[in-house]
Amino acid sequence: HQRRILLVTEPNGHFPPAYVNQFGLMVSPFAVSGFQGTWIQSHGALPSQFAVETLGSLGRLSEDDLANLPLPEKRAGISVVVSRKSVLPGHRQRLKFVKILSAALGDRLELYGRGFRPIVDKADAILPAKYHLVLENTVMPSYWTEKLADAYLGYAFPFVSGPPDLARWFPAGSFLAIDISKPDEAISAIIPAMDSDIHSQRLPLLKVARDQVLRNERIAPLISRVIAAHPDTTPRLTIPLEIHPQPKLPLPHRLWREIRRFYWAADERKRHWSVWPNHR
Repeated sequence: HQRRILLVTEPNGHFPPAYVNQFGLMVSPFAVSGFQGTWIQSHGALPSQFAVETLGSLGRLSEDDLANLPLPEKRAGISVVVSRKSVLPGHRQRLKFVKILSAALGDRLELYGRGFRPIVDKADAILPAKYHLVLENTVMPSYWTEKLADAYLGYAFPFVSGPPDLARWFPAGSFLAIDISKPDEAISAIIPAMDSDIHSQRLPLLKVARDQVLRNERIAPLISRVIAAHPDTTPRLTIPLEIHPQPKLPLPHRLWREIRRFYWAADERKRHWSVWPNHR
């Protein structure tokens, strides 16, 4: 089992020791109690959602086409892709912040996503704008997702509600960290940055970050890096051994999760339209 690698991409899974100890290496933003192997603290290289749909304005780009995509003419606005989902506290905090930011920026904020302005592909939201708002569902060390990677792929300067150690992967000047639990402070950082055209100022660093995504922060190079850093000399198995799937949450947890979903979904439409009256 020492040769097996487990990639944890989301922080809300159920990881009992009997499951995780089928693996010798675990790539995860957080430690898992009871795991006896080697933990590599890292993002999980979630797949990009940029230029992956054939019906989007760019179509589905190959790796070479994506790498060679030229910098387009960009508007001075900021885009965000967000749904009206409000099941979890993080969802509700995200929507609250976007509402406040929308009031502060007006037409400079381009709002996309289910319940707002639907798009086929995230490239259609990110590529035309100089700036992109990246709101991770969970703020914790080493946890960032395709939300940030897609911003870089679209040459957009990201304002990021995300991990405090993001500079482990990208130049510190290639993003601006914000705390959406303090919306006034976050907006006081975003507006001057946009007014000063931070996108043009930091464009060389954006290109470095974009190249980092393409070359090093996707699933294949991440796994290659882990293998190179943790070589294993144990003999190969002579017969295959079954890996048992991740177990379901205990029944009480599943019931409570469904009750919460039902509660928030039942009144979601009413709350959504009262908050966003112009998006009927």
